[in-house]
Amino acid sequence: MPIALPESVKNVLEDKAYGHVVTFNPNGRPQVTMVWMDVEGNEALFNTAEGRKKPQNLQRDPRIIISVQNRTEPQSYLLLNGTATVTETGADAHADKTRQTVPRGGQVPVPPTRREALDRARQG
Repeated sequence: MPIALPESVKNVLEDKAYGHVVTFNPNGRPQVTMVWMDVEGNEALFNTAEGRKKPQNLQRDPRIIISVQNRTEPQSYLLLNGTATVTETGADAHADKTRQTVPRGGQVPVPPTRREALDRARQG
């Protein structure tokens, strides 16, 4: 059962956070990727592209672990364990929003043929 994310967790996820996302390969070994994080309601969000390992792994096995370091307190971090879903709905708009807020402060070019996927993770 999903649990509500405390405001302190949401604040970290909204603060241009980088997260380390762990999914599981077919052989059970972990696959780790660094992504830009966001939050909507009680779901942690990140984008990926179709054809990458993260969405393939999550569609087969929805278990996910996310670690995010607090940018304002480097000794503080959060860890989410839960399940995730992959959807195209809202993915392009979310990717555009995230690209506008990355710490580099600039636009990140995206190949015109790339299809975005939005991953929604719930702790619980």
